[in-house]
This record gives sequence, C-alpha cells and structure tokens, in this order.
Amino acid sequence: MYNQVLILKSLESGTAGVMVKNMRSINLALMILLSLSPLLSSHQSGLTTIYEDLGAMFGVLLIASFYYVPWRALGDNSSVRRIAAARVYAGLVMLLVLAGLYFVAGRNGARESAALPMVIAPTFFVLTGILNFFAFNKKLIELRNHNKMPDEAQGQDKKAQERQTANYILAHWRGELPLAQSYWINAVLLGNLVLSYALLNLARIIEKAHFSLRQLATFMLAAIIVGSLAWLWGVVGVWRSVSRYRSGNGAGWIVALVVLTLCGNVIFMAHNFVRAQWPQMREFYALAMGKDKMPPIEIKSTPQSGSIYLSAYFGEGSADRFAEALRRSPQIRTIVLNSSGGRLLEAENIARMIREKQLDTYVEGLCASACTYVFLAGKDRAATPNARIGFHQPSFPGVQGFELEMSTKNMLDKYRQAKLPEAFIQKIGSTKSEDMWYPSREEMLAAGVITRTSLGDETGSRSFSIADSKEGIVQSLLRQSLWRVYEQHLPGRFKEVVDMIWNLKTQGKSDADIHAQIQAMTGRDYIAALKVTDNTNLDEYALLVYDELREARQISTTACHKMLNGELNAGLTLSRKLLDRDSRLMEKVLMSTPRSDVYTMQSREFADSARRLSSSLSRIHQQVTADMNAYADQPDLQCEAFIALYSAILKLEDRDRHIIISGLVQAK
Repeated sequence: MYNQVLILKSLESGTAGVMVKNMRSINLALMILLSLSPLLSSHQSGLTTIYEDLGAMFGVLLIASFYYVPWRALGDNSSVRRIAAARVYAGLVMLLVLAGLYFVAGRNGARESAALPMVIAPTFFVLTGILNFFAFNKKLIELRNHNKMPDEAQGQDKKAQERQTANYILAHWRGELPLAQSYWINAVLLGNLVLSYALLNLARIIEKAHFSLRQLATFMLAAIIVGSLAWLWGVVGVWRSVSRYRSGNGAGWIVALVVLTLCGNVIFMAHNFVRAQWPQMREFYALAMGKDKMPPIEIKSTPQSGSIYLSAYFGEGSADRFAEALRRSPQIRTIVLNSSGGRLLEAENIARMIREKQLDTYVEGLCASACTYVFLAGKDRAATPNARIGFHQPSFPGVQGFELEMSTKNMLDKYRQAKLPEAFIQKIGSTKSEDMWYPSREEMLAAGVITRTSLGDETGSRSFSIADSKEGIVQSLLRQSLWRVYEQHLPGRFKEVVDMIWNLKTQGKSDADIHAQIQAMTGRDYIAALKVTDNTNLDEYALLVYDELREARQISTTACHKMLNGELNAGLTLSRKLLDRDSRLMEKVLMSTPRSDVYTMQSREFADSARRLSSSLSRIHQQVTADMNAYADQPDLQCEAFIALYSAILKLEDRDRHIIISGLVQAK
C-alpha cells in the first residue's frame, strides 16, 4: 500500500518514467509470485476431479496473464497498438476474475473463514488494475515523445522490435532480448515455473482421466524432454544476453551475479539429471515401450466360479488384463489377493473397477504396498488372522525430495478416500518405502481396513488350486522342510499324498476339501509317531496345544470350537510363530526313535494321575472335559474347560504329566 501511494504521488508530479518502471516491476513481481505459489502449495491441494484441476490451472494462468500483458505493454519495445490491446485485455480479465470471485463467494456462503480473503483479494486486484491503467496513459506520453525522434532512428528501433516480435523464441535464443527479460521472464518464469506447473497439473489430469500406465509414462517421458529443452533454451538465451549486456558496458556486478547464478543452476541440473531425471527417463521409457520389469498380475480362476485369484505383481497391463477377466466372468463376486505390490496406477485402476462393480476382496496370504489399493476397494474386506497386509510410502526410480513428498501425499489422499482414520494414515506416511508396516488384526479392524475376520477356506484359492501338474504339487510341498522330512521318513506315503491331491484337483475339489484330506491322511501318521515319541516331545506337544487353544479363543469362540473338533484350518488362522513350532515338532516326532513304555487311558497309572489332575480342576470343567458332547451348545464353556485342562496338565509333576499326555495321545 505504501508503494502504491508513492506511485500515485509520482502521477501528480508528472514523473511518467518512474510510474511506468514502478508498475512494470510490480507486475513482474506479482506474476512471479502467482506462478510460484501453485508449486509451493500444490501438495496441499484438495482438488479431486479433472475439472477442478483444469479450473485451477486456468485461473492461475488467467490472473498471471493480467500482470504479464501490462508488463509487456509497458516495456521499451511497446507500441500504441499494444497499449490499446493491453487496456482491452486487462479490462476483460478484471471482469472475469471479479465474476469468478463473486461466484466462489456465493458458493462459500457466509463462512467467516472465507470472508476476509473475499474482500482483500478483489480490492488488491482492482487497485493494481487501476494503477496499470494510469501507467498505460503515461506510456502513451512516452510513445508520443518517441514518435518525434528522427525517422532513421525510429526506423531502426522499429526493425529491431519487429525482429524480436516475429520470432520471440529465436530472439531469446540469440540473446537479442534485454537481460532482465531473458532472465526473469524467459528463464525463471517461462522456462521453469510456468512450464513445471503446467506439466505437473497435466500429469495429474491424465492420471485422473483413467489413462493407462503406458500412456502416462509416454507423457511423462515427453514432459521431461520438453522441460529439459525449455531449461536449455532459457540458459543459453540468458548466457548470450548477458554477453551482449556486458559488451554494452552493463554493470559488472549484475554480469557477475547472473553468471554465478547460471553456473550454480547448471551444476544443480546436472546433478539432478544424474540422480533423478535419468533414472526416471529409463523407467518411463521401459513402461512406454511395454517393457516393464514387473510382469502383469497373474489371474486364475478358482474351483468356485464366484471368485478369481490375483497373484504376483501389479505390473504394466494389469488393469487391462483384469478388465478382460471380468468381461469373461461377469459372475465374479470375490477377488482373492496374494501380492507384494507393484505399480500404483495399475492397482488404482483395478480398485476403481472393483468399486464400480461392488465386488468383495479377500486375503489369506500377503497383500502389501499397491495391493492395499485393491483390497480397500472391496465392499466386504475379509482376511484370515495371519494374513499380512502391509503399507509404506511409494517409490519410483529417481523420485526424491519434493516429488516424493507429493507422491506420498497423493497416496495418502487415496487412503483418506477409503475413509481410514488419520492416525492410521499418518503411520503409513511415516513408513519409508524400503520398510513395511504390517498392522495387527485388531488395528486393521479398528481402522476399517478389514470388515471381518475369516477363518479361511472361503474361496478355494490357495496353492494347490494354482498348481498345474503333479510336479507343481511336489514343488509346492517340498518348499516346506516338514514335507522334506515326511518324504525322507515316509517316502511311500508322500507319493500317496501327491497322488491324492492331484486326483482331487482334477475332480474340481476346492482347497478346503484337499486340505481336509491331507490333514486326515498325514494326521494319522503324526499321531502314530506321537504315541511312541519321547517325553520331551510330549511336553512340547501339550504346551503347543495349550498355546494354540488360547490363541484360537483370542481370535473367536468359533475358531476355538473348530480347533477342538479338528475343523480349524490352522495354517490360515494361527500365528506364524505357532505354525513354525507345530512344523518343527512334527519333524522331531517323525524323526524320533520309538519307545515301548506307553500308557493308555485304561491303565492303572493313568487313573492315579487323572485323580491328581482332577483335584486342580473345577467341577464344571471336569464335567465338560469328561463329556464334551453334552455341552455342544456352549462352545465358549468348552474352550474355557480345555484350556484349563491343559494348563493343569502342564503344572503336574513330570511322571504324572507324561502319563496323562501319553494316555490322551493314545486315545486319538
């Protein structure tokens, strides 16, 4: 406001040159600030649609042009025609912007937070516009005085002006423009800020328009090339312009400052090109040419026609492949996921299709990184207790600093759209891309990541469903050390297991049926070896059963009840720690040397030990463990009683404990 008062006083004193120069400087400063502000605040933008992005870009460029056109019109190479055009343009833009502000104010209503900006913004805008009109009048006076110059001088000035106007880009490249114009307008404003802002927002618009990853990669590769050429154009033009400025006896300190700035900028850009742009260009080129190092997602049908299985990575082309799978199988209702991530845009496009068709999502194994976009799109989102769902920051070759911050912000906005709690989202944002955060089942239920806990075997979607041959089944089994031990000690039985799995698979049986048969066949071998194993393994077995029952009950009463009846799929529900203990114990039991001193429940030793055990159990627990079927309608009481039973067994003296465990095992 103080500077504007000074300008008004200069009008009264008739100092036309000072008025014009001051207004030109003000226009330049406002133009740079307006161009810079979107870059500084874009990571806080709440825009979500293409139209909002386009509107924001148009609004910023329109207001910036309101100061750019007067800046050009008030320059040394201006003309009467340019002044007239600038007046008309400034007047029209002023009306458009004021109408836009009035519309925005109407939409915001009487909100107090918007009242002050709605008053200050148009007031400042109109005031600078009025001052520009005063400056136009003063510039006209200068032009009339200029027209009184000798014809030869005027002709030379006119030719120079026509040469610069005819090819502005070439004039800058040759260094024919004034140094200030070359540096501030062409290099800083056009070559960096405006171009960066335009390319950044165009990329966001293309992404929101649901273009493919390949199309977006092509655009981003072109954008980096165009941006690099624009930067080179700006630097070369300024370098040539400063040479002309120096030969014309320009101020030495200005020359030194510009040269120092250029050298620093070149060094910075070279470093940035090596660390950021070149890795990005290589990755974008591979994506644009269809040579993504990540393969597209593997999609296979399960025996149950209502679900499909997505595994491996969400590489380029995954969304197209998924859309084709949905087209071929319109009856699909559940998407089973087992993926460690991939390309965010591919996952986002798949998630959009899932939301549109209101499909369910289901995880038994792993769903991490980009896979979480797909999982969260499900209407019903189920996961087994030991399913791993992982979150972290995004990553892309060469993306760092401000670009990484914006990518992370964009990713977190997607999680906000899924209505996850802010504290949960902030935890995701603080997990670096090289790490992974796996929330607990309780955390995911509280945050709404999963809508319910599954006890598994809902869709028949596990490993045997995707094995294509007997050899594939063998390889699937032998990846676990337990099955290697099983093959070593019971080779004939291992072949029987493989043949059984293959026969059931060819009959179209689900994995639930297959695993039930495996458990029945191998369970008999396990129990037979357990009956004659040593006391150390018996102790470990009792402790394992106790811990498994407690964990199953913590999951749900249903899980605990299923475990008591041998119906629980422990591989999908119990923790990896317990499963590993179970596998190691089975290996040791199968490899142990059989012993002869075993005790049955009918033996006198068992009866004596059982009396001592009963004394530590309540009457109701004794009744439940003695006749479990009598309390079939009270599953919670059954769980409580058997947990109490194994707790009491573990507290017995060694001899009593070994006799009781041996007797219970013999009864199996």
